Amino acid sequence: MIKCDLHIHPDYSIDAKPSIEQYCIRAQEIGLKVIGFSSHYDINPERRDVDFLMVVDGQAVPADDYALEHYVDNCQKARTQFPDLRILTGLEVDYFPGIEETIDRLRKKFEFDYLIGSIHCFNGLSISSREESFEYYQSISLQQMADSYFDMLYKIADCGLFEVIGHACYYLRHGLAAYGDEILDIHRERLSKVVEAANRNNTGFEINTSY
Repeated sequence: MIKCDLHIHPDYSIDAKPSIEQYCIRAQEIGLKVIGFSSHYDINPERRDVDFLMVVDGQAVPADDYALEHYVDNCQKARTQFPDLRILTGLEVDYFPGIEETIDRLRKKFEFDYLIGSIHCFNGLSISSREESFEYYQSISLQQMADSYFDMLYKIADCGLFEVIGHACYYLRHGLAAYGDEILDIHRERLSKVVEAANRNNTGFEINTSY
């Protein structure tokens, strides 16, 4: 097993502070052989005024091709600066139906090593946020939430545009407190369809330790 971390948000993400260079230095200090940067790419139109951003040179800018070019170039420079460290360039994409054409275009324009497809929002509300997630969970039954969530996971797996499904159990982050222990079983009759689609498209599942 190769010592690696492939879900690293550098300071191009609005939720991160360390730079690509700082992460590379730290990776070498702790003996990692491979690291992968996966800056957030969140362009859900329902959250345009909140998440549709990246950070370039310390300034928040639209998550457009200019920002991505700057990010990809910085990753390439790090490969030259740290030749003993294998550095991969990826994106963590907040998936929503309709983003497929955009992702297909970006795949053709940029040399990404991998893309992570993740679920962060429903009905314009972030399930990453304690407050927003509780607003969402209080508006919907557990079974309805589970059906919506796993249907979205299936679409990520089925579209064939992502190498990785990110933190597939993300609903547990705040959902466990909202729904109780019953949420621990919602995957049982729903996950197999997602796995079958992932297998068809050679898509992997991230093992994410944050939860």
